[in-house]
Amino acid sequence: MRKAAIMGLALCALLGGAAFAPPPAPDAAHEGAWEVTCDNARTCSVSVGGLKFPEAAYLRIERAGARNAAPSAAVVAASRGYPMPPAGGVMTLQVVDAAGATLFTRSRRVTAVQARQDMAMTLPAWPLIRAMTRGDHARISITGEPGARDIRLGGAWWTFDRVDVDQQRFGVSNAMVVSGKRRPDTIPALPRLPVVYRASPAPQGGLAGIAPTAVLAAHRERKCADDPTGHLQAYRLSWGRILWFAPCHRAASLDPYRIFMLTDERGRKAPGPGPFLEDGARYDPATRTLSHGWHDEKGCGELREWVWDGQVFHFSRAAASFRCVRDWPTGWRARVVDRR
Repeated sequence: MRKAAIMGLALCALLGGAAFAPPPAPDAAHEGAWEVTCDNARTCSVSVGGLKFPEAAYLRIERAGARNAAPSAAVVAASRGYPMPPAGGVMTLQVVDAAGATLFTRSRRVTAVQARQDMAMTLPAWPLIRAMTRGDHARISITGEPGARDIRLGGAWWTFDRVDVDQQRFGVSNAMVVSGKRRPDTIPALPRLPVVYRASPAPQGGLAGIAPTAVLAAHRERKCADDPTGHLQAYRLSWGRILWFAPCHRAASLDPYRIFMLTDERGRKAPGPGPFLEDGARYDPATRTLSHGWHDEKGCGELREWVWDGQVFHFSRAAASFRCVRDWPTGWRARVVDRR
């Protein structure tokens, strides 16, 4: 966690104070096995998994903030590697009340190949929500697995009530738990998202002919133990701005750090801060997006993204999960618009 904060400060310096603003802390609650995240567009994501191993299986309910948006639901189960008949098997979800009565059940066929991956099943949201608010636990069973995976549902009513309040649906006819006579058109309009303009794709040709003089000098200055030759990555952001990544293994650290910095078309250091050491930054030239994140062995972690506008990077999205669900919910987003 501390390392992620240090890397974030390095990115902050590279991106520049004018373009980079630390995002608001995602509106997330982590109560017991529940995780609730609502972003700045009032889109909310709810997940609940087992107390000890939430990443093994979890239920996910999502709902956009638009007035007439309907919720969606799914159950996700991670593979445990148990053998399954060649013809496949069945994954079954049951929601059971305290007396043992089944309130909700759904099944789907699973092939042997699917059983070696995360298995997901889309569910009818409204029947599932009603069952979860009255149920004691959800049980997931898969052909070939001994036993079942149980998810306790205590707190479901309060969790969905919180989403209704955050989305300003309390007392509205389409609220998840506390519905009333108010019409959906009485819900306030969605807040306007900040706009980030994305530069046109830059040509990537000719990068191999650039001598990365500044990058190699930074590699020596940082006393990196490896030879970066053949392992450099270069991306042209715009003409005159090349983003470089170079491996930097240091004897005192087991972490696979990399140097990243900006140069001009001749491989000389571009104006501005840097170079920096980092261990989690990536750049996607197709979307002109720089991302930085961390995750642990269970899948908990954070992700931040910035979009290149032709001059600087602008913050565009934050996502995180501290209950270790596989699909990290977005806690803050901007509206990305392509420059023409």
